[in-house]
Amino acid sequence: MGLDLVGEDIMTNQLEEKTAEMLGKEAGLFISTGVMADLIPVLTCCDRGDMVILGDRCHIITSECGGVSALGGTFVYTVPNDKWGMMNPTEIEAALHLARSTITGHSPHPKLVCIENTHVRCSGTVLTVEDQRRIAEVAHQYSVPVWCDGARFINAAVYLGVSLAELAKDMDSVSFGYMKTLGAYTGAVLCGSADFIKRARRIRYMLGGQLPMSGFISAGCIWALEHLVDRIAEDHTNARFLAEALANMKDVTIDLETIQTNIVMFQVPDMATGKFIAKLKKNGVLCWPFQDQVRAVTDFSIIRSDIEFAIDAINRALKE
Repeated sequence: MGLDLVGEDIMTNQLEEKTAEMLGKEAGLFISTGVMADLIPVLTCCDRGDMVILGDRCHIITSECGGVSALGGTFVYTVPNDKWGMMNPTEIEAALHLARSTITGHSPHPKLVCIENTHVRCSGTVLTVEDQRRIAEVAHQYSVPVWCDGARFINAAVYLGVSLAELAKDMDSVSFGYMKTLGAYTGAVLCGSADFIKRARRIRYMLGGQLPMSGFISAGCIWALEHLVDRIAEDHTNARFLAEALANMKDVTIDLETIQTNIVMFQVPDMATGKFIAKLKKNGVLCWPFQDQVRAVTDFSIIRSDIEFAIDAINRALKE
């Protein structure tokens, strides 16, 4: 272990290099939290008054305290996400064209397009390599880079059966998460060009994100990468098993088409979401409320017998 500030932490250096190589990028930057891993690329690309284009259901919009605007002064332009988490490239292009073609030049300058893969509020749906390419082609026509919130990027790659480098090839930068599916205590690695990472490192320091002795966390991330990737498909299988059981319950509504990875979103139309989740907790199952939906997530700590227990608990909660 050593001081990451001056590049002396061997484990952090290894994690950054290993992650960047896997994603086919020049360099990586360890970031201690997922929210900061979303904030830093926006602040790196955008000055105050610049525009970032985002999906209207993305994590930055719904769950990060408006940090890109509060801390970066960034103007947020939202494009609707469809049920797969995809943004229509034509709508992205319309926003870029409008900003660039205004006669007075008074529109905010578009500096970044952001995607999310997998998409947390769309039941963990996956953008394909082609989906990402279509968005990148539009953005790059206007010389605007594309960044991916990849908190669960590994899930998308496993689902599609492609390498991380193949999935990341059209992205200018990716925030690759270790604390979700891979089960590390915390941490992400932002990957991109060497120049981009150099600028991002300064922003990380400005935000107080420089973590002394970060190698202790980095070591856990490396272990997860070496030992837990091969069983991610099992998470997807378990989530599908749960989803299909839910689809057979008459008091539950679920869109099976959107259950692709390890997130299961469903509704109980005849019961308040909070009330239902409280009943589940009483029956030994913890779930998360997402507005009028219930979210269940599988990971390496969940085995098939746990799913069977959860199904029984859900049936009991529906009957109480």
